[in-house]
Amino acid sequence: MLASAFRTLRAVQRVGPPPHPGERSSPPAQLAQALAATLIAFMVGGFFLSLAYRDLLYVLLALAVGLGKGVRGLPHPVARPVPRRA
Repeated sequence: MLASAFRTLRAVQRVGPPPHPGERSSPPAQLAQALAATLIAFMVGGFFLSLAYRDLLYVLLALAVGLGKGVRGLPHPVARPVPRRA
């Protein structure tokens, strides 16, 4: 389940054209990065802590799946032309 969630989040980050240097990535890509970091933090914390937060895993997995399905329905942004330097 975790590997599938990470694959889904990686696919969300790759949707659309890559941002130009100095620009922010798209909001879905930013959310995918945040969810991936949260899943990693949960795995590290879960290694050392008890099962008190076991329900959080399913919430994080549901958010990853929901984001993946939601991004599939969005239209792909058109790539912007790179400005030429004179």
